Amino acid sequence: MKIKCTEGKSVGGRRSAGNMVRVFVDNDFRYGYWVVEDQLLALLDVEVQAAYLRADADFTVDVEPHVAQKIVDMGMTPYNKVKVA
Repeated sequence: MKIKCTEGKSVGGRRSAGNMVRVFVDNDFRYGYWVVEDQLLALLDVEVQAAYLRADADFTVDVEPHVAQKIVDMGMTPYNKVKVA
């Protein structure tokens, strides 16, 4: 399942604690979920974390469905949350 990280994403190194990043899950680009970046990175493998920080702009990666569901569960959105896993 794909996630795409856009607005607020750190580049090169992590921003301050509590930095929020917008994450779209499973190609649903209506609004996305605002997630604390440190919590998002904790869900990803070390290699994926490094690739995330190297990316200059948006970052897209495949994750397991249970990881996508954790992102949905922890994310903030004004819309109803979806069940992906």
